[in-house]
Amino acid sequence: MYGIFNGAPLRNVGSVRTVSIEGLTRHTFRVIGGPFPPLEQQLRLHEPGLLILSSQEIEGRVIQYSADLTGYEVTIESRDSRQNLVLSRIIMTDLGWIGCFE
Repeated sequence: MYGIFNGAPLRNVGSVRTVSIEGLTRHTFRVIGGPFPPLEQQLRLHEPGLLILSSQEIEGRVIQYSADLTGYEVTIESRDSRQNLVLSRIIMTDLGWIGCFE
């Protein structure tokens, strides 16, 4: 499958795995192939990462990456949108005791 990571076009995205743990979501994707300098230039730990595929957009920060002879594996971590909603309601309740917890 084709995709774009932080502006670098990717031709061989082989798989995307998603794991959710306690309000965080980790997306690990694999790019099949040999050395690819445009991708390597975008890989920086704890920096923002945006993966655009035909069926979804994944945005977060890069928490892990590796490379071997068969390609690259990159993990992007993002906060669960539901977790952000609960947090914003807690802030609102501290200001005026308005809202409810879900």
